[in-house]
Amino acid sequence: MRRAALVVAAGLLLAAPTVLAFFSGGFFTEPRLIAAIAAWLIVLVLAAIGETPLPRNVPGWLAVGGLALLAAWTAASIGWAPLRGPATEDVERLLLYLGALLIAIAVARVPFVMDAFEPALAAGITIVIGEGLSGRLLPGLIHLAHSSHAGGRLEQPITYWNSEGALAAIGLVLSTSAKSPIAGLEISNGLRPGLAMWAKQLADELGPQGVRVFSLLPGRVLTDRTLSLTPDPADRERIAASIPLRRYGEPAEFGRVAAFLLSPAASYLSGLAVPVDGGALRTF
Repeated sequence: MRRAALVVAAGLLLAAPTVLAFFSGGFFTEPRLIAAIAAWLIVLVLAAIGETPLPRNVPGWLAVGGLALLAAWTAASIGWAPLRGPATEDVERLLLYLGALLIAIAVARVPFVMDAFEPALAAGITIVIGEGLSGRLLPGLIHLAHSSHAGGRLEQPITYWNSEGALAAIGLVLSTSAKSPIAGLEISNGLRPGLAMWAKQLADELGPQGVRVFSLLPGRVLTDRTLSLTPDPADRERIAASIPLRRYGEPAEFGRVAAFLLSPAASYLSGLAVPVDGGALRTF
């Protein structure tokens, strides 16, 4: 019973951001309040079945306590805020975030849930951006509402106010063969430069709508594919010696670059091809 409740709570938590996105991303009061009430009902249910959604270590308590204090301080500020409406809306958001955090603490104890977080969020973002792009890619079939404020930028379904363009980035994972051929990879050497140019053209076409497009060019990264191409450790050592950093890259290193480029922190980067190769490329 307890495990089933945790699995259901995890499913609701993972689906909630995508569902809320289709209600203007919770920008308006009604969907935001419904989401907050639902979150706290789940917290109460988890507590009732004995799965207390509270942290078990100091960092967790600091995170929950800090968010709770921020919510309390924001609620108190309604008394002196010159505009009480925005302050009240901030309290609603913080209570929603606090409820979601407590649910996440509880369901994270189920082994598979932690592995599902990133794929679920990625799938949700893909669905949301797919909806937003559908009206541009299939204009004769799909008609999305456009506000006078968006100025042609991507805005549906989470609306212009919530900046869907902050999510709308397309990254093509290619290879350094897009700039310099790699021995033994004839098909890759022929295809990837064309895909890189297509990404550049796509960046020009989608840029006015707030969608960023770029290419990622991984070099020698220790993946199963790389190991299958160079199974001999001596060959890998020889190749590593030709890389300025004198080693192969780790998948996590490539992932961090991709995460940065896809995040709002890189909101003014588009149309570029970024090598992640330890300096191996002789071009720039």
